[in-house]
Amino acid sequence: MLREGVEAGELSEEIDVQLTAAALVGMVLVAALDWQAFQSERSLDDVHAALSRLLHGRVGGRR
Repeated sequence: MLREGVEAGELSEEIDVQLTAAALVGMVLVAALDWQAFQSERSLDDVHAALSRLLHGRVGGRR
């Protein structure tokens, strides 16, 4: 899917597709474990929204 995004021009050609895929899986896995172990009161929608913000690069503060 990442490779298709690069080919379609939706993702930068500079990304390392294999490393990016591994990093995304790792991020989601650790977030899921943290959610279940330490933040189980959070809803799935809340966790999904937080991960979506990360994936879209919207974690920076105001400039």
